[in-house]
Amino acid sequence: LQVLDPDVVFRADAAAMTLGSLAEIRGAAAVAGAFKGRAQAAAVALIDGELGAAVLPAGALLLVLNFEVRDGRIAGIRAVADQAALGGIDVVVG
Repeated sequence: LQVLDPDVVFRADAAAMTLGSLAEIRGAAAVAGAFKGRAQAAAVALIDGELGAAVLPAGALLLVLNFEVRDGRIAGIRAVADQAALGGIDVVVG
């Protein structure tokens, strides 16, 4: 919770929604709760050169999480799981 802005907004694309995500979640507690127990296959990554996370179950890229950082906290998270979109994204897992 400490890394999330109190007013953080999570948004998911249609493909991420088919994986069980809600389209939008608002607020630090709600966003943290949505990720609880679901981030085991996530790894910190550079997504098009920006800090984010990649979800790689069994080593295959499933989705990326783009972070918008403001004043040292995550203010926005965008989940992208659309395979066509993922093909055009540069992902470097750290």
